Amino acid sequence: CDNSTFNVNGSCANGGTSSALAIAYQTNIPANSSDLSPSVTTSVTGGSGWADCNGSVPPANTEFVVNRYFVNNANQLMCLGNGSGTPRQIAANVAQFQVLYGVAVGANDKRVSILTASQVSAQNVWHMVVQVELCLVMIGAPNTDNNPSSMNNCNGANVVTNDGRMRKTFRSV
Repeated sequence: CDNSTFNVNGSCANGGTSSALAIAYQTNIPANSSDLSPSVTTSVTGGSGWADCNGSVPPANTEFVVNRYFVNNANQLMCLGNGSGTPRQIAANVAQFQVLYGVAVGANDKRVSILTASQVSAQNVWHMVVQVELCLVMIGAPNTDNNPSSMNNCNGANVVTNDGRMRKTFRSV
């Protein structure tokens, strides 16, 4: 989701200033579990990897653990897992959280187009996503930077601040 957060049903809700991201992974043993080695079967049935980002176990008969990440109005990176109805703070002082998607230009082309979630949806090219870029802008404690100070945010824009708080942009592909 772009410029969103998640509502209580786990759907995108407009009104945020950062991206929101949901990550899901399968928890149940595949129908043909005889194809798995004994160590994998024991790991899955023993509950390893079944907890969501809040440490809660999803409801019974749930095939996937779903973790939803977003920044709330208090500049906190939050995670809402499907095992708990309450979001949990992961990090404080987050000025910006952005998720961008690298979409393959063509079958034999190694180039990618960098798009937002809205653009990927509008072009109906989720099946062509080959990379995900995460970006966070973190805000330091008061009196950690000289005034004025400038930095590049997740959008690449130069931002000048005068509040005496250092800012740092982190990117990972």
